[in-house]
Amino acid sequence: MHSYLEKPWDDRELQLNVYEILARKYERDNASIKAISKVKDAFKLLKKYQKNLTPIPAKHISKQLIMLEFNSSDEFNKFVFGVKSMENVRIEDIQIFEDRHIISIVVRPGEFAYIPHITNID
Repeated sequence: MHSYLEKPWDDRELQLNVYEILARKYERDNASIKAISKVKDAFKLLKKYQKNLTPIPAKHISKQLIMLEFNSSDEFNKFVFGVKSMENVRIEDIQIFEDRHIISIVVRPGEFAYIPHITNID
């Protein structure tokens, strides 16, 4: 994910963008890569992680980064197309080199406890 700020930027927005970039880097650096041979095993793993996440009132807080490695490009491609149709699951990053196909997935709980945005009316 890439972002940009237009000049003149808001300092708070700049801080938030830097924080989010560092948080994503930390998640990627600390995630272990799970080797996957079959697409069905990858989907079972995603569902398991999603089930164990607790819905809390903030989309950006309750999530899990999972890195999966496929040794078959066919299985990898099937998985990528299948993930796109899942709710609360998002592809964060894809790395392909030699025979390794690594995908980083952000998994969120099935439902969120949203906090409504309240505006002041004067």
